[in-house]
Amino acid sequence: MIKQRLKYFLQAYPTVNVDYLWKSIQSYQIVSFDIFDTLIKRDISNPTDVFKLLERRNGIEDFANRRIKAESAAVAAKGARADLTDIYAYLTSSEDNARKLAQEEIDLELELCRSNDKLHEIYDRCQKAGKRILIISDMYLPAKVIKQILKNAGYRCFENLFVSNEVGSDKLSGQLFKAIAHADGIDTEKWIHVGDSIKADVWGAKRAGIKAVQISKYDRQISNRSLLQPNLDESFITAFINNRCDEISENPYFSFGFETFGQLLFGFTKWLNKNLEEKGIKKVFFLSRDGFIMERAFSKMNFEKNYETHYIHVSRQSVKVPYLSQTKNLNDVLDVLDLPPFFSVQTFFSAINLQASDYNSFLLKNNVDLNESVAQADFKKRDVYLKLFEAVKLDMWQNANDKLKLFKKYLVDANFNGKVAIVDIGWKGSMQHFLTKELTDMNIDVDITGFYFGLVSAAKKFGIKGKAYVFDQLNNSNDVDLTTSMQGLIEMMFFSGEGSTKSYRLENKKVVPELFDYEYEGTGHKVEREKVEQIQAGAIFLLEKLRDSKVAEIINLDGKQAFRPFHRIGTNPSAKDIELFADFEFFDHSFVPLAAPLSVGTYIKQPNRFKRDLSASRWKIGFLRRLFKLPLPYRWSYDLVKRLRHKN
Repeated sequence: MIKQRLKYFLQAYPTVNVDYLWKSIQSYQIVSFDIFDTLIKRDISNPTDVFKLLERRNGIEDFANRRIKAESAAVAAKGARADLTDIYAYLTSSEDNARKLAQEEIDLELELCRSNDKLHEIYDRCQKAGKRILIISDMYLPAKVIKQILKNAGYRCFENLFVSNEVGSDKLSGQLFKAIAHADGIDTEKWIHVGDSIKADVWGAKRAGIKAVQISKYDRQISNRSLLQPNLDESFITAFINNRCDEISENPYFSFGFETFGQLLFGFTKWLNKNLEEKGIKKVFFLSRDGFIMERAFSKMNFEKNYETHYIHVSRQSVKVPYLSQTKNLNDVLDVLDLPPFFSVQTFFSAINLQASDYNSFLLKNNVDLNESVAQADFKKRDVYLKLFEAVKLDMWQNANDKLKLFKKYLVDANFNGKVAIVDIGWKGSMQHFLTKELTDMNIDVDITGFYFGLVSAAKKFGIKGKAYVFDQLNNSNDVDLTTSMQGLIEMMFFSGEGSTKSYRLENKKVVPELFDYEYEGTGHKVEREKVEQIQAGAIFLLEKLRDSKVAEIINLDGKQAFRPFHRIGTNPSAKDIELFADFEFFDHSFVPLAAPLSVGTYIKQPNRFKRDLSASRWKIGFLRRLFKLPLPYRWSYDLVKRLRHKN
């Protein structure tokens, strides 16, 4: 691995600078270009990935290794003249099979190849300057296939194409350059060659007395990971993204969406579509608000055409308030509401969907402060809060029954019955639990399967039927919650630009959702809203690129692979990541910065303040990274603290 990374580092240097490269070749009358990793980029990190992909598609055991060995044998026997037909003759004794596999390899090369935009700019400058353009390659593919690859990438009007297997000599030895110079009577002093290989393109050209300039094989554009990936699918998606970074906006949030969040949405939508097909589910309901960007992604990949899809407005409150009609006492109510350990009386009123102002006389008489934080344990036993519950319970139950009727009509109108899927970000799956119970009480025949990004072990207590993509503790107790230290960071990516669903009302005989004001609508949080919109736009742009390519059919990322770049940022953030996201304010009953620590000196004097602030942070590793600034093993430290806390 060390040797591989060193090789990658050397081949990634120097990076391509168009103006510098143009100055290097500007004075020469004849310019020749290498093809692969120069004029042409593949949506793979390594040329042999083509063989691995053929192995996967055809289910041929050890095909990739055999293909590599067959090429070596063909070159040993025929030298530079070895072509694809020769290679496959060593691979299989069946001529028909050899032709079939060779054609599949050609088709795959055509699918994976695209223009290297920086070199295309150089190529265009050469054309405008009237230079003679030659294209030269040590390659086993037929010249007609290479011409098609070049044509597809927009390279036209070159003077000639020279391919080693047709000329009978190669660049590495210098003989291909010499043969071209001799055949065309070229003055080598007027000729410069451009390519990525130090051996074949630079040393080979110099052996023929030709000036050469090297470009990087791996022109790394992607900002948050190496182009070397351990897994074939990660290699494909990384190369695909990297090869298109020049096409995207310079906005860092758009770039983040394109490079990181888009990969996660892409993997999830493919996984969702596959599971829906396997389970024979045709009705899919994306739940607000997290489901908004998920539904957009699903639609953008053209999966939506195979299903009856709906985006429905539901929230914990809009589902739980109708369910309060089934409660009998305060303990039941608090169990349904699932409020935090500390909450205000105002929060309680909001949760049960009643106006506190309607009970002013009681509140004033009993000196109740609406905004005072109350421990849930105290709320259950203190006399004033027990009296408060007695004062509101009949109104609460009446309101719950009214909302239950409206909610039922809303779901019936949406055709929410039979075998359905719901799609949401997940964590506990409580929404599915309450939906199932309420629909049962409404006598609506429905079979719900939930599909989520992640499910924690607490989902087991609800007994839901579902599965999750990134981590799934419902079905696998040993799975690891990958979001635990950065839940706020990941949840912000799914903001929909609308308020949470408050309730439902009847309007022209149709039930419509009533929404709370959007938390980020005010001028104080307009910038955050715009940044999230940029992230989502970047992600959707990646999906459009994948949808319009054949590569999308090839890539099958599991949840861990799709989440890995995001996880790296969440658990090992760079200074740039902190700058981008630490000041984002996450709304959970009130606005809380994702990672906004005070100074180290303050926390030395007030260690309890440090514990409280770290606990409140919705991106804990970001909090630590911003506090101490140095690139330390914060993930390890956080995990250690968490384990020690659980032991105590």
